Amino acid sequence: MKLSGSLYLPMYVCLCHAVTDTAIVEAVHDGARSVDDIAHTLGAGTGCGTCQPYTAALIEQTLDPAQTADFQQTLTRAAQISYAA
Repeated sequence: MKLSGSLYLPMYVCLCHAVTDTAIVEAVHDGARSVDDIAHTLGAGTGCGTCQPYTAALIEQTLDPAQTADFQQTLTRAAQISYAA
């Protein structure tokens, strides 16, 4: 969540293991390339699993910043998958 100026508040992606979007982005920059990589590194997605679609979308967006415009649509699809389960 971006507030005024350069202040950024991390968003929790995985509540089961308290993993933030910032931690996932850092893990991708360190070489993580899949939800399984993030699960192994940070534990995200190994609890209830609800965060896996969001994690996948965040990995995709981090690896290809040109897709930023499509990121909101990806998150919307991920939410639909999570709530349908």
